[in-house]
Amino acid sequence: NNNNENHKNSKKDDGADESRSKPEGESQTTSNKNDPMKTSLKASEAFICGGISKIIAALSTYPFQVIRSRIQTAPMGVTDLFQFDGFTDLVKKTWRHEGIAGFYRGIFLYIIRVTPHAAITFTVYEISMTFLNSL
Repeated sequence: NNNNENHKNSKKDDGADESRSKPEGESQTTSNKNDPMKTSLKASEAFICGGISKIIAALSTYPFQVIRSRIQTAPMGVTDLFQFDGFTDLVKKTWRHEGIAGFYRGIFLYIIRVTPHAAITFTVYEISMTFLNSL
């Protein structure tokens, strides 16, 4: 029995010795290549991701910008179409008079204007981080 136990223990020790004999950097390099959080995007992928994320952000926040703009530009709570008494009243009346299109009026030109900026910014950020992480 002692011989069998010694034999089992020597096998475990052999495996442990092999992993200890590897240089530290080798195992870390291998794990970094397989770690999805350590990979960087290509410039084209970063550009596309930046543009898509801006379009999604614009679609979800643009209605608030429309309402804010109408409140700021309407003298004494009067728009071209109707009078309103504050934020919620403006939202209700915009919905009633214009429907969903009223909240997205002008979004196409807005997306054309802001998407390239966001895409370029995200691309530069990704390239910079990749370069700085390589130092």
